[in-house]
Amino acid sequence: MSHSDGYGGECNTSGCNDSHDCFDMSSSNYWGGTTAEERGEDSNKNKGCFIATAVYGDSMASDVVTLRKFRDNFLINYWIGRKFVSVYYNFSPPFADWLKTKPKLSKIIRHILAKFVKLIK
Repeated sequence: MSHSDGYGGECNTSGCNDSHDCFDMSSSNYWGGTTAEERGEDSNKNKGCFIATAVYGDSMASDVVTLRKFRDNFLINYWIGRKFVSVYYNFSPPFADWLKTKPKLSKIIRHILAKFVKLIK
């Protein structure tokens, strides 16, 4: 049976019926998985990673480049990732500017980001 999953996709979960919302999280439809090209959108490839650049001090630092690739090759391909990126670009520039004046906090955030980069590599 195929019907709307309530999240902009179709439910094809076997045994599912129309009396409830479907939560087959393995489905790319659940997460809204499409590429920027499929949606007819420009990618974020020319946008920076404000917070990472602020705490690393260099937009071309290896970890910053890895985070941009993660955004471009993974996050923006999913609805929830696009929402995260949208919120990030609205709030991170002033936060990144503020972080530049907080070296101890920047060091902590850099350490957290480095662990995340190891996880996604």
